[in-house]
Amino acid sequence: MEFRRPEGLVDLRIMTLVIVGLALSCAKQSFPPGGPMDRTPPDVASTYPPRGSTGIDVETAIWIEFNERMDRRSVETSLFISPRPLAAPEYRWKGKKVVVKLPGGLLSDRTYVITIGTDAHDLEGNRLVAPYSFSFSTGDSLDRGRIIGNVIPEEQGKGAFVLAYDLGRNKDPDPVNDLPDYITQISEDLEYSFNNLSNGAYRVFAFRDDDGDGGYTPDKDPLAVPPNDVRISDSTATVKLGTLYLVKRDTTRLRLQSVVAPDRVHVQLFFNKEIDLKEARFFISRPDTLLVVDYYTVPGEKTKVVLLTERQQPGVEYQLMLQDVHDLQGNPLSEERVYWTKFLGSSQEDLVGPSIVSVLPPDGTTDVPLDQPIQITFNEAVRKAIPQSALQFEEPSPPGELSWRDAVTLVFSPVAQWKSEMVYRFSFIPEMIFDYAGNGLSDTLHVEYRTVDEDKLGFITGRVTDADPDARGAFHVRIEQIGGKIVHDLLLLNQGHYSTKGILPGRYRVWAFRDANGNGRLDYGRVDPFVPAERVSFFPDIVAVRARWSTGGIDLKFER
Repeated sequence: MEFRRPEGLVDLRIMTLVIVGLALSCAKQSFPPGGPMDRTPPDVASTYPPRGSTGIDVETAIWIEFNERMDRRSVETSLFISPRPLAAPEYRWKGKKVVVKLPGGLLSDRTYVITIGTDAHDLEGNRLVAPYSFSFSTGDSLDRGRIIGNVIPEEQGKGAFVLAYDLGRNKDPDPVNDLPDYITQISEDLEYSFNNLSNGAYRVFAFRDDDGDGGYTPDKDPLAVPPNDVRISDSTATVKLGTLYLVKRDTTRLRLQSVVAPDRVHVQLFFNKEIDLKEARFFISRPDTLLVVDYYTVPGEKTKVVLLTERQQPGVEYQLMLQDVHDLQGNPLSEERVYWTKFLGSSQEDLVGPSIVSVLPPDGTTDVPLDQPIQITFNEAVRKAIPQSALQFEEPSPPGELSWRDAVTLVFSPVAQWKSEMVYRFSFIPEMIFDYAGNGLSDTLHVEYRTVDEDKLGFITGRVTDADPDARGAFHVRIEQIGGKIVHDLLLLNQGHYSTKGILPGRYRVWAFRDANGNGRLDYGRVDPFVPAERVSFFPDIVAVRARWSTGGIDLKFER
């Protein structure tokens, strides 16, 4: 598939749609006359110029011969030529061979890299297993630079495109608008390789063409931003780039839709999407400073931010300053750090008591982990001075302590583990809970749950290492159940050994990210302005966990 071209060149999107139509037309599920359908993938038998040849005449035509007859259109639209030709190549077929002629000929003293992508397929629809590349030079020698890496996560049967930009030609490349200097696709094992690159700095992106239009489309196609740029030199000819992590990006603008004070101690801010509360700051001023005591969101209303304030003066116009407000993917509310708005102070008193909106573990849960904390989330901020006796257990419980995860979430963390395969019951005494207006809790809470049988549990162990001695930040290790909801998170302040506590048998994906900015979540990076993604490392295989068994050697390595 040819990458999207500017006006005057062949449109990649049209080519891609043709490929899809051809693939669908080959999807009959019956054997042709003479035997079963061919399921053997095609391969390249020979090329001209030969791989690695030098001194090639600039008028030379390129040809590629396959080991079987190919779907011609799929080959033509999967052929990538670097450096990129100024006009569309001309193709001439004879049997299994295609001849490629570049209008105007080849450039002198240049290394050419020809890549046939994995969308090229034979007449039965069998695709190449991996991209096939060969290089030659019209000069006396070949460029020797090489970039290798992998792309994660990847859907079965959907190949990602990997784009490399020479930063000496374009210092701020954008996959939406700029054609790459080099392009390839990933192999079946999710790896890619750019070969025979000249010395210089490169930026590598990857995308998966989910909407089938042949190019990267924001909000529709997942895109990976690299963790760093790559420099090729005589002393560093081969560079392994850190994992490229595909994610669908929300590029819509963050907007503050309305601000209202429902009562004298609350202000509600309604956004068009969830914001990052960890970095946001809110200040109220004019005519006098009004203290913001706390701010929060509640489950099910993530686009609404509630400010808890000192008592407002009815009818007074207050100025509200929002600082460093952006959504979860870094899209800012304003190009400036500060955004101003206003609201009128309310005359209404807060007469409604708080309520409980969620409990973890929920009532009736089984197989609760032995180290599971209890979390109780309210619909508004309540007074923090809650006595330990507010949480009453019918069964003896391990000693623990109450703490606040945020303004609305109360956590009971046991010092020791819960007992194995035990039914626990607890209740919450509402008379001890009040909001900041003095209203009492209106709910009663009774929860019963059963802990997991520890004899069912298995373990995962391994090491986390980082080849970059200058890198900073804690490591977040995630163990995610395949096809399930179980997720375990481990925090390592430094590289070294890790071990899970007991987890249920099953198949798990194990990966980690290094939290360079310390905000507690993986940041995917940005294209414009360019912000590198935080580095990730995936264990290459799915990990099977068995009861009473420790699965070791699940090592996570971060590339430099």
